[in-house]
Amino acid sequence: MHHLAIATFGPANVFVFDLHRRRIAARVTELLAEDETFWRLIFLPMAAGMLGAAIGILPMHGACVSRGDDGFLIAGVSGTGKSTLALALALRGLEYVSDDWSYCSLRKNVLVARAMGAPLKLLLEAASYFPQLADYPTCISMNGELAYEVEPSMVFNIRRRSRCYPRLCVFYERSAARTEFTRLDKKDLRNYLMKSVERLPPQLAQMQATRMQLIDRVAELPCWRFSSAGLPEQAAVELQYFFEEQLQLGIPR
Repeated sequence: MHHLAIATFGPANVFVFDLHRRRIAARVTELLAEDETFWRLIFLPMAAGMLGAAIGILPMHGACVSRGDDGFLIAGVSGTGKSTLALALALRGLEYVSDDWSYCSLRKNVLVARAMGAPLKLLLEAASYFPQLADYPTCISMNGELAYEVEPSMVFNIRRRSRCYPRLCVFYERSAARTEFTRLDKKDLRNYLMKSVERLPPQLAQMQATRMQLIDRVAELPCWRFSSAGLPEQAAVELQYFFEEQLQLGIPR
C-alpha cells in the first residue's frame, strides 16, 4: 500500500507503521509488553527512524556532544571511532548527548539535536583506552557487532544532556598522517545525511519534500573533515580546542 512498514520480533510480535496517518499499530505478547528495555532501547529509536519523515525528525548516523546549549555533530563511517571520541570529549568536561544516532528537528525554526537515551556503544578496541570497561561484559549489538553497551553517566561519571543546538559538524577520520581540519562543502554533509534515512516510496512525495527541507537545513551547518593521527584523548583535545575557537569566532546559530 506504499505507506505501511512492518516489523516483526518473533512470530507473535508484529508492528505496523502507517507513515501516511502517523500511527503505529501492534500485536505483542504480554512478555514483550512488560519489557521496558525493549521499548526504550529498541522500539523508540526504531519508531523515530521509521516515522521521522512524518513527524519532522531526521535521524543522523553520528554522535553529538555539547558545551551547554551549543553542540556539534560528529559524523563518519562505521568503525571510525565516533563513540570513542564522543566519550573522550565528555571526559574532558563536555556534555554527552548521543554516540551512534542523533535526531535532528526544528524547534521554533532553530535546529535541535536530541538523544533517545540509548546506552553508549563502544567497540572492543575501546577497552584499551578506557580501563573502566574491564568490569563489563560485551554483547551483540543490534547491527550484529560485538561491543560494550553501558550507561555512560554511571560507568564514566560524565554528564548527559537530552538535547542541544548544533553549531557545526565534523567528519571524523583516523589518519596515519598529521592532524588537520579541512573545510567541506555542504553537499558532502547532505549526501551523508541521505544515506542515514529510510527510503520513501514515490507515493509519499510530500513527506519526502518535507524531509529534504530538514536535510538541507542540517547541511547548512559549517562542516569540516577532522583527520587525526592521535589517540582518542589527543583527538578530543584537538577537537575541543577547535570547537571553542569556532565559537569565539562567532558561528551563526
